[in-house]
Amino acid sequence: MSHVVPHVVPPTAPVKVPVTAPVPVQTALHLVAQLKSPEDSQQLKAQLLASMDGMQQGMDSVGTVHFAHWFFLDNDMRVILTTEYDGDFNAYILAFIKAIGPLFDVLLSHVIDPPPLPVVAHPNEFIQWVSDHNVPVTGKLITAYPKLTVLAIRNLERLANSDS
Repeated sequence: MSHVVPHVVPPTAPVKVPVTAPVPVQTALHLVAQLKSPEDSQQLKAQLLASMDGMQQGMDSVGTVHFAHWFFLDNDMRVILTTEYDGDFNAYILAFIKAIGPLFDVLLSHVIDPPPLPVVAHPNEFIQWVSDHNVPVTGKLITAYPKLTVLAIRNLERLANSDS
């Protein structure tokens, strides 16, 4: 089963944001969840692959995600989502609920002890579940541009491309 996420067009005009922030703005999220069965693992892999375009559109519409990727460990019985994002944790999770909430519902159907579904009807429980399943960074996040937000990077990219 795959789920199609509606496309949200990101703004085309540069957004006025500071080029750099006074403090590091990026935060890591490492969501780890145990899967119910080997069959759930295989189904989840297929659903993730089928949903990549929708996830990219959701990520673009949220506008604060530097990157995201999924991988499996422990004989494919544990799934991990790794992301780097700008801003507040709760705002980040709420934006993703709005952008791709139904996709989370499909994915969460494969994990042990999921939050109440649908996530759009239970945002606080989903936020708490994600927080409870997050493995924090040891030490500090090491990044090439700790004070640049996604929006600042996109603005710099637009400026660079407008000169060519």
